[in-house]
Amino acid sequence: MRRLKILILLGLCFFLTGCLARSPEIAFVSSEAKLLDARTVSAKFNFSLRNPNNVPLNGKIDYALFIAEREFFSGQSEQIEAPAGGGVVFALAQNIELEKIFGSATELFNAIMQGQQSVKIRVAGQCAAKILFVLDFPVKFDQTIEVPLPDRARLEKQLRDQAADSLLDSLKSLF
Repeated sequence: MRRLKILILLGLCFFLTGCLARSPEIAFVSSEAKLLDARTVSAKFNFSLRNPNNVPLNGKIDYALFIAEREFFSGQSEQIEAPAGGGVVFALAQNIELEKIFGSATELFNAIMQGQQSVKIRVAGQCAAKILFVLDFPVKFDQTIEVPLPDRARLEKQLRDQAADSLLDSLKSLF
């Protein structure tokens, strides 16, 4: 009798993991960026995750973001809970060296100044589904999404404000 229960439990686990054949769908929601200095930006990307599976996805998302197949952003998200057939919005935040995005800060600056509206970002990673509230089953995703770049006027204003603040700080330290 005990063997039968174990076989039924294992069969149920295999059935449930078979239902997890579909990767979650990731979509860009918004981003926030603040220039920390000429080489570094503090970035926060907000994504939505739609779970097409019959079991919830719970846990932290291990992720890597790529531009032109160069990884520029990786880590682990905060805890998420995406119900079966439902979705959740989650944030990824980190300081990024601009050279990692375009090879050099000058290239990024030129792209924005020339009016480039967006950049393609590949988002790859995995999150876990809990099977029978015990077993973690990894669910992988890998897709390319379009992320808008800051507009030229906003970037110019931010650079002017930052330069003015830096100049004021320098003048204050002299007196």
